[in-house]
Amino acid sequence: MAQQDLYIAAANIYVGGTAPAIGAIITVDSSGVPSTAGTNVGLTGGPAVFRVAGDIHEISVEQALSPVKIRKTSEEVEVEFSIKEIDFAKLKRFLNGSMLTTDATSTPQTNKVTGGGDACINTFPVVLVTKEPCGTPAYYTMISLYKAYMSDDFEIEFGKDSESMVKVTLRGLADTTRPVGDQTYQIVQQRAVA
Repeated sequence: MAQQDLYIAAANIYVGGTAPAIGAIITVDSSGVPSTAGTNVGLTGGPAVFRVAGDIHEISVEQALSPVKIRKTSEEVEVEFSIKEIDFAKLKRFLNGSMLTTDATSTPQTNKVTGGGDACINTFPVVLVTKEPCGTPAYYTMISLYKAYMSDDFEIEFGKDSESMVKVTLRGLADTTRPVGDQTYQIVQQRAVA
């Protein structure tokens, strides 16, 4: 039994950057920034969830009571988290077909996000980086979706008794230029900083 494999740690989430090259693994530097770079989405609320789900088809025959063979027929890979910082430059990435306009010369300075009418969907890499805070040496886990998109509705809730948050669900697409078995995601544990 390995106590270092018991894990309590928040995730820092990076979007954009680049997907790791075929055969390469994601590492982090001494600040916990992934080798794939990207923009940190900022402060989050609640856990970040990585999910892999699939449909399994069971093949049955008359000669047996139980299925005799199985095959995966589909796969869904998702990352879900909630952003607490209402930063337009960061949130724009999750609004498909939107544009950010910043006017730094006006008083007051303004940021404006506009959208609508654009059928294109943004895709980008996403990396979750966690660091076990009590580990020596540093113990990181990185989870990456090579090609993700915002798959759920974009909502910001405002209320006098609750903090505003944006729930984000990113779904991974298969990158068919990569080999089978490495088309959608990567999970890496790093015990010492690169």
